[in-house]
Amino acid sequence: MKPPHGLMGLDTSHDFPWIMVIIATMLGVFILCTVYHLYRTKMMNRPQKEKSPTQLIREIKLGMENLKIIESSDYKTHFAQISLNLREALEQFVNLPLRDLTTEEIESRLSAQWPLTKPFGEFIDILRWSDRVKYQNIELASDEFATYKEEALKWVDELLNYGRHSQ
Repeated sequence: MKPPHGLMGLDTSHDFPWIMVIIATMLGVFILCTVYHLYRTKMMNRPQKEKSPTQLIREIKLGMENLKIIESSDYKTHFAQISLNLREALEQFVNLPLRDLTTEEIESRLSAQWPLTKPFGEFIDILRWSDRVKYQNIELASDEFATYKEEALKWVDELLNYGRHSQ
């Protein structure tokens, strides 16, 4: 008796080229997937182009200028955004994580190293006013919001001027 040919007794002499094509195709797909994954990983880990402090502050200013009150519920959100924007803009020039600090912590840490010519107390007053609106749910008229927003924009302009002269 003759032993069976091929896998499980099947004659694979005619199927051999197809098996090689299937294996080669699977290998090609695997290589393409690996190359794509490596490319994506490299692109994601590539360092982003750093923006200058003045570029970041210009973007912040543009965002603040576009804030508009449509409903009374917008006040709290907009005051929070303005407070965050002011902190982020000032963060460009001081070595503190101002977005993560309370107003009292900012006051205690920055009072000795205030970089601007405008009085420090006025800046803290704006942050405190924002805190009152955010946390004590104070209702404002739209003209009061406009005044606050204009004052905050003056601070952003002050930071832009400081950035231009300090670079």
